[in-house]
Amino acid sequence: MTHPEAKHGRLPYLEPPPYSPIEWALAQVHGNAVINLASGSPDPRVAPIEEISRTSREILRELEATALMYPSPGGVEPLKRSIRRWCEYLQLGRGRVTVTSGAQHAIKLISELLLRGRKFAHEDPTFVEGMFPLLGAASANIPIPVDSMGMDTVRLESALRSGSRPLLVYSVPTCNNPTGVTMTLERRKHLLELADTYDFTILEDDPYRAVALSPGISLYKLRPDRVIYVGSMSKVISPGLRIGFVYSKDEELEGKLSRLAQTDFSTSTLNQYIVSRLIDSGFVQGRVNMLRTHYRRKLLAMRDSLEGNGLTREASPEDGFFTLVSFSKPSLEVFKASLRRGVVFVPAEKFYYSNTKRASRLARLSAGYPKEEDIEPAVKVIADSARL
Repeated sequence: MTHPEAKHGRLPYLEPPPYSPIEWALAQVHGNAVINLASGSPDPRVAPIEEISRTSREILRELEATALMYPSPGGVEPLKRSIRRWCEYLQLGRGRVTVTSGAQHAIKLISELLLRGRKFAHEDPTFVEGMFPLLGAASANIPIPVDSMGMDTVRLESALRSGSRPLLVYSVPTCNNPTGVTMTLERRKHLLELADTYDFTILEDDPYRAVALSPGISLYKLRPDRVIYVGSMSKVISPGLRIGFVYSKDEELEGKLSRLAQTDFSTSTLNQYIVSRLIDSGFVQGRVNMLRTHYRRKLLAMRDSLEGNGLTREASPEDGFFTLVSFSKPSLEVFKASLRRGVVFVPAEKFYYSNTKRASRLARLSAGYPKEEDIEPAVKVIADSARL
């Protein structure tokens, strides 16, 4: 498969702005057909279109206008029960549910409720869009490096001993975005020990658990008294339905989050009933093994392509959507050359909050969205562009 030069004419490149680097990268496409290694969206080819359509019709026939009214604060009760069932399926244990309009909405509510004017610590690099509401609410952030074993909790401990006192530690411990790495059990336990010693709460952002073959035990499962869990149905059903949730042992927190969520009426009532029905029927649980195999195969195809084309990976993830690669030149230069040949990815500098000079040579590639057969030719385009 070949990819001729995309006919863009003069490319109106801007410096990546302080908003999402993913949205910035995709905005540079300007309507031309490309292989998309930038998007963090799940594979549209496994979206359950027929099941969603059928379930929607069933719900409207049974509930009529009830399914089209304003939702209850914090989610309709059938969905809250279904999500509790889903979380037990994921072996998280018991908890209380607040339904949100996706995981980022959940993080926004938690930031507004708990973090106003306080400090928080986080992985570095980390999911930049998850950081936006946290940075907007906090007085300061404390970046903690990530290596092949996840957040470096020894470095976190050093920062804590030096006097840093975060109220919250934000972590994507399973399939970190953008590195793809999963935190080891030893580090998860150390992080929880530090939470006890220094009295902070952990915000566990966990969207990839259901699609990872080896997700590791959840921080919430290990210590529900120290962890607020944020989950999403985006990777197992559809991101466009906008169903996320907060899972917590704290009844008071659930009430406060539900009232705060009501200020923007949370998420679609019909979509809530659709997701509830798909969980209760066992449909979602029945997709898990297929999705785990599907995304593992695509990520390994990307690994093999990177190795075959002489590109260096920063880590060796085997689960999730992402891998981080390094170039001998600025990733923005490689991005421009790749886009002219029909491939888009995300320069990774904006995922970092320290050591950004080195990060300027890194790129996040996603195996989640593209067709499997497009991964190898896309990687070849990137490798050729890096050698120009």
